[in-house]
Amino acid sequence: VGGKLIAQQSAFMASVGNVHIGTSFDCNLKRCCCAGTGLVRQKLEGDGLALIAASGTIIQKTLTEGETLIVDSNCVLAFAASCKLDIKTAGGIVGMLGGGEGMFNTTLTGPGLVLVQSMNEIVFREAMVANKLY
Repeated sequence: VGGKLIAQQSAFMASVGNVHIGTSFDCNLKRCCCAGTGLVRQKLEGDGLALIAASGTIIQKTLTEGETLIVDSNCVLAFAASCKLDIKTAGGIVGMLGGGEGMFNTTLTGPGLVLVQSMNEIVFREAMVANKLY
């Protein structure tokens, strides 16, 4: 990933080798509120191996130059610093209010690696409580 990965808050678990854990800020109000990654994100840099925490199914996609992936905003796990993060509306007003997907989706435009998860931490906890699997 060119040595730089931007991950959701608290995603870092462990590392082997040269990995520096830092902070990445997204000061764009619409992205930090609606893109799923928040204002403060983790920045992992180096040439070592970093392990990041996620839940559900993890999908890895390497985007080519200009290729765009549209993702549910709660499912963004991490992306290469070379990717551009933005948001787009999730459809018409009826779909936004009644479709269950919310108002915005996150777009990630390449080049670079993107990691998405099928179940974020909040949904995972709700599923555990609902099924009494705690």
